[in-house]
Amino acid sequence: MEDIIYLFDVDGVIAETPHEEAWRQAAIEWGGIDSDYDFTAFYAARVAGEPGLIGAKNILAELRQSPCDRSLHEKKGGDLGQLAEDFRNAKQVHIDQLIGQDRFRVFDDVAKIIMECKDDTRMIGAVSSSENARTILQKIKVDKIAGQIGFCYPANTSLYDLFDATALGTITYWKGNPIEKVNHYAMAYGVMLGALGVRDIPSVVVFEDAPKGITAVNQLGFYSIGISRISTSGKRLASKDDLYKAGADLVFDEPELAHQSYCTIDIAVNDLINNKR
Repeated sequence: MEDIIYLFDVDGVIAETPHEEAWRQAAIEWGGIDSDYDFTAFYAARVAGEPGLIGAKNILAELRQSPCDRSLHEKKGGDLGQLAEDFRNAKQVHIDQLIGQDRFRVFDDVAKIIMECKDDTRMIGAVSSSENARTILQKIKVDKIAGQIGFCYPANTSLYDLFDATALGTITYWKGNPIEKVNHYAMAYGVMLGALGVRDIPSVVVFEDAPKGITAVNQLGFYSIGISRISTSGKRLASKDDLYKAGADLVFDEPELAHQSYCTIDIAVNDLINNKR
């Protein structure tokens, strides 16, 4: 079997986090949209998979075209960079409240795969451009999920505790510019190699749900597994075709992923790596 490390994106892969709802509430608060605005499609296309500052700029650039005449238009003449900082801070207030209320959904399918990886001593890492990812992973207790698959962990063990290394929104800027998704994966890879302490460079496989994230993975020469999720609103954030077009090597929707295990995925990944050589 190949020497492989697995990296897992957090939002949309491990859990449905309240980022979309927090951005939506901030946009309403700033007067950019009305409460009945269909935000999901815009979020999936322009925000999902992006670091916070870039997502904020994308939202503001779009919503400043809105005919609403409330506070967003009062800020219309301001510097977009500073406005993005302020807007992201407004969003942060909402997401802190939502996370504090446990307003997120854990995806048992990937949580199970993470525990199976750990059981097989496969090196795993968590990656996110969000500063909130660590809090969410620490709030996810694995006891219930572990019991369903015959594993046993000490009480209060969190999903965060299972990872060998993490790169979770630790750097926002590099030389004055917002950090792109590709840089977060590069940093995660570096952290993981440090944790491994090895000379032979392992292959890297990333679980991602956003086409932009898949594109970032490809830029680094990593392998990617795309996951097509349906949000609690009933809308699909990225279709299987979207993920394949972005360059995903393997793609699963939720019903398909429910029937996968770490072993079946690991075999498929090994076949993929050998066939690409």
